[in-house]
Amino acid sequence: MQFGKIKQIDRVYGERREREPSFVMRDYHYHRFYEIYYVERGSCQFFVGDSLYRIGEGSLLLIPPENLHYTSYRESCLRFSIYFRLADIDRESDRTIRFRKRFAAPVLLQIPSAWQGEIRKLLERMEQEERFSDYSTAACLRLLLNELLLQAIRFGNVEMEATGELYSEDEAILRAARYISRHYEERLTQGKLATLSGYSPNYFSRRFRETTGIGAHEYLRLTRLRHAAALLRAGEQSVTVIALSVGFSDANYFKDAFKAMYGISPREYRRECRRGERENGMDTDPTA
Repeated sequence: MQFGKIKQIDRVYGERREREPSFVMRDYHYHRFYEIYYVERGSCQFFVGDSLYRIGEGSLLLIPPENLHYTSYRESCLRFSIYFRLADIDRESDRTIRFRKRFAAPVLLQIPSAWQGEIRKLLERMEQEERFSDYSTAACLRLLLNELLLQAIRFGNVEMEATGELYSEDEAILRAARYISRHYEERLTQGKLATLSGYSPNYFSRRFRETTGIGAHEYLRLTRLRHAAALLRAGEQSVTVIALSVGFSDANYFKDAFKAMYGISPREYRRECRRGERENGMDTDPTA
């Protein structure tokens, strides 16, 4: 299953894949659900949000819904990915590890070598369940996911920062990505972002896409949409006011872009969020 192309899942899924340096990810993607990306062997470069990570054996990266990400490989990399919904986290696990608070943003953990075997056993059991694919698979995978999260928090080292071992060109592009993340509501042009990076507009455009898997203009648009969704969940401002506050100059364009990303209109999104809060007693994203 190509999880970067589907809008929703109905249970926990796990898959193991090996990537070679020749593999090129065609484009960035994001999910409406969570992903755990665990490196069993080798290493890769992982862009998520506005940070670039170089991760290797024992690295566990948890990516919340709607976070843009893109991977590239300079050597062979064996990784295991797990895809799940907030509904797959049981109440006891949520209370114990404060899941929603701890993983509101991407988190990178490093599992010490002494405990990697325990994580590997859980992943092998998940892979076995995927092969069984019977009436018990969904329930078993959910149990294994919760155990994996508990063990990862128990054994994993303190959350790591994005790597400082960056090439100068990577750092320049990340500087632009972080500027977009912090100034998304302003009028930002490719020329201004290129100047911040110290590159010509054409070279900046090419390097930004090579590093992140997405064009700078599209990255800006999706960043604005994510912030708009948060405002729709949190308050009662009108759709037009929200559109203008996050940097869109045309409310109709905003509505079209929002529906293209989330599958429903801004008003429908807010209505579904309110319904989820009443039913679940928590802040709920209807597309997650």
